Amino acid sequence: MEELAHNEDLLLAFFASIWTQWTSVRKLKEGETTNDLFGFLTTTANKEVGEVHPKAMPVILTKPEEIETWLTADVETALALQRPLPDGALRVVAEGHRRDPAEDGVHCGTGRNDTLSVFDNAAVHA
Repeated sequence: MEELAHNEDLLLAFFASIWTQWTSVRKLKEGETTNDLFGFLTTTANKEVGEVHPKAMPVILTKPEEIETWLTADVETALALQRPLPDGALRVVAEGHRRDPAEDGVHCGTGRNDTLSVFDNAAVHA
């Protein structure tokens, strides 16, 4: 598998995720429909993510062989990838407060849950 990136300084990472189609009746008016369902695997938060979301973080795949394993291996082998990135593997590159334009003028609380943080792969900046 080739390395994927915007450029050599900005490597991409992938969330370990699953997709399936599910046929069911979700709304009586619509009857039976087939819908695309998507979810991503989570794990214990590492140090950087834990500072803004202590409960969990997505499983992030950073190496081509991890991505290949996730896509092609048996379930037991693929699920062995369910681990946090090592502390120091991510860095905060932007931080701010959440803002919903529909709630302008409405105070939505303070504290950790009002903060938005954007991370990147610290390894490419070492």
